Amino acid sequence: MNRLSQRSRLITYMIFSLWIIIGVAYYRNMNLTLILPMFVLVLVHRIFSKGLIIRLNKNSVYLVLFAVYYIFVSGAFFRSSASFTNLVIRYVMLPIIAFYVASLLVVVNGNKSKLFFVQCLKSFVMFFALFGIYEWYVRYNPISSFISTGAAEWINRMNEFSHIVYYPSSFFTHYTYFAYVLLVGWLLGLSFPSKNKAIDYLYKGAVLFALIVSQSRMAWITFIVIMVIYYLFFARKARLTWVIGTPIVAIALYVTGIVGRVVALVSTRFSRIFSMGFSDGSLGQRFGTLQNVSPYMAERPLKALIGGGYASTVYDFLPKYSFFAGFQTTDSMLTTYLVEAGIIGSILLAVGLVIYLISLDTKEPFDRFIFLFLVMTLIEMFFFDFFANNITLFLFYMVWGVMAARVGTKTESSSLQ
Repeated sequence: MNRLSQRSRLITYMIFSLWIIIGVAYYRNMNLTLILPMFVLVLVHRIFSKGLIIRLNKNSVYLVLFAVYYIFVSGAFFRSSASFTNLVIRYVMLPIIAFYVASLLVVVNGNKSKLFFVQCLKSFVMFFALFGIYEWYVRYNPISSFISTGAAEWINRMNEFSHIVYYPSSFFTHYTYFAYVLLVGWLLGLSFPSKNKAIDYLYKGAVLFALIVSQSRMAWITFIVIMVIYYLFFARKARLTWVIGTPIVAIALYVTGIVGRVVALVSTRFSRIFSMGFSDGSLGQRFGTLQNVSPYMAERPLKALIGGGYASTVYDFLPKYSFFAGFQTTDSMLTTYLVEAGIIGSILLAVGLVIYLISLDTKEPFDRFIFLFLVMTLIEMFFFDFFANNITLFLFYMVWGVMAARVGTKTESSSLQ
């Protein structure tokens, strides 16, 4: 780490600066105003950078084809300039910006650059976690006064009964997005732990506590699934430590009374599912609306096959087939892609993801992280509108881009998987 070049550090700081700018753009409803110049700068830099050769890994072809197909169908069923602009931002501009800057970073110092990026991102996640814990404690998010979009209203409405229960969102406008960032941070800590044990335990403890108080049921489920996968397939040597350490930690938490509070919090959240069923807003909108895809497709066989394009869920599907009236989202990317990309697009995406995941060498630490990271993200995407938040979306792209970038051996090139 000591031999990390100054250029690599500057590029790392730049990619995080871009993330902050994208966050400001999202908060202040200035997405195109701020993101378009960034995208143009990336294109200009690419045109005049003769020494950098960027190649797409052949296993990514189907994912790129899905994006092209999705954009083409959306153009064919053009809805509005606003929705098409959002499509271009989220499926073209943000990924190109993130993956290109990632290639610039990794080509300088290779894996050393990746590890420095991880170190910086963990610092950000630690800050977000502590802020979220503070917000949960005081039951107020000061960031809401800075947000000029509808998300501010949602934060206030979501916590209308804050004296009973409060859902912290930290810097991410909703507790589900906050929980996703915490899951990314936990996976980083699990895959690339700090050498200093005290710092490592402090980091993981803060992230885990913030994840608990986020009260995101889907994030809790995702956490358990990822931990099971990790310890069953990728950390067999750590099983003994896990078996011995878990009871010790559990006893310590029980003695301090923390276990009782956590159990009460978790049981309260999940008891709503069993007592209310689909009357629970989150469960009903996700799974009840998913059930309504079949009658929608039966009425529109052409769009069922090829898809209705970006935002067709809002214009065509939700007004009639939403489980709860008035919702502007399906709360599940599975439902969204079935409606907007159709059977063809959904199959193309599924095949592309399987091919890509199979191609990863999970014996290599960065590929192993990508595998867990993508599986975790796919599980999360099943439960909420993942692409609606540009802040967490760019986080997804930049983490994937940095971890997947490869440096050529003969020429100064970067291959993006």
